[in-house]
Amino acid sequence: GLSNGRVAQYRNYAGDTMTFTYTVAAGDDVADLFVRSYNANNVRINNRITPTLATSLINPSGSLVVDTIAPNKPTVEMVSDLWINSREQQSGVDVRVRLNNTGGVVGDLVSVSVRNDSSSLPRYVGYTLTQSDVSNGFALIRLSSAALGRVNARLILSATITDAAGNASLKSDDINVQLDVASPTVGITTNNTALRIGSTSVITFTLSEESPNFGGNNINAAGGMLNGAGIVTGKQIG
Repeated sequence: GLSNGRVAQYRNYAGDTMTFTYTVAAGDDVADLFVRSYNANNVRINNRITPTLATSLINPSGSLVVDTIAPNKPTVEMVSDLWINSREQQSGVDVRVRLNNTGGVVGDLVSVSVRNDSSSLPRYVGYTLTQSDVSNGFALIRLSSAALGRVNARLILSATITDAAGNASLKSDDINVQLDVASPTVGITTNNTALRIGSTSVITFTLSEESPNFGGNNINAAGGMLNGAGIVTGKQIG
């Protein structure tokens, strides 16, 4: 029997340990969980030192804890830059979750959310904090190829920390990362395909992605001359 008048239920026995379970109710405090009585249904409980019937039960310090305080929200950042190319997508990339002032301890669960900005369903990557993480003040967590996805997209990353009692922190501030796994292409069109000696045509090069430096010096012309090539828009030259 517990101090709050409720009863913990016997679960199992192994070695010299008996396990009981009790679901903490709203309003319970540590003092409510002290063991005040024991009904073993005529089973003898012997002291571990002398084979006499134990007449009192001692609550080991720290064994009964009511924890309703969640960790503070962490900070998440990319280890490299905010662009993920095809090679990085295949091997996975690391994010750094900073633990400063979060109250995170060994065994707490860090969950990193990876959401495509065109989808409302995030993918989650879980990680359990180690002593090294707590000592360093941060955890390095690998986001796999499956977690990142396989199509060009803007990814929104965030993280939470959940302690052993199940209290979850607030979500970290989001960071935006661009996933770019498609190689750029160039499309070529002309306004005149039947050329005579001395005639001209307008050749247009259309890029699949904007480029700040693609120009005439990137084009090789055979059997004729290319004049006046310059960028018309970020994705076209002509």
